[in-house]
Amino acid sequence: MVTLGKWEVKPGAVNVIPDEVSFSIDLRHPEVETKQRLAAAIRARCEAIAQERGLAVSSEITSDSLPSGMDPALQSVLIRAAETCGSSWRAMPSGAGHDSQEMARHLPTAMLFVPSVEGRSHSAAEYTMPEDAARGATVLATALYQLAY
Repeated sequence: MVTLGKWEVKPGAVNVIPDEVSFSIDLRHPEVETKQRLAAAIRARCEAIAQERGLAVSSEITSDSLPSGMDPALQSVLIRAAETCGSSWRAMPSGAGHDSQEMARHLPTAMLFVPSVEGRSHSAAEYTMPEDAARGATVLATALYQLAY
């Protein structure tokens, strides 16, 4: 997943062609090798466009979080809990920098997601239907019960 979320255009006036543009690229992938290959391709494309247009380009890596795998046994517990509750489920890789990304380096970790309307996430438009939130809480409670007993 690639997100270009932060843009800074100078001078930033409506009717002035900018002489400098800075932007962030947030690149995530569950496989390190693929992430590195995509990063190299993005850099190469930016450099090629700059060369074609007689522009200068520079880049800086400000953060590089390695992907973390989730625990297969805990994932199985969540799957069984979803099935016990009659809920549908699907395995989803997540490049999100949740606490679990760091926790997974130290202890078994898994994540449970509930749907957001139109798949919107990390925006003011993000909304989860109350029944989906309740279903997620029920699946989580069932998984915790299964782990405890």
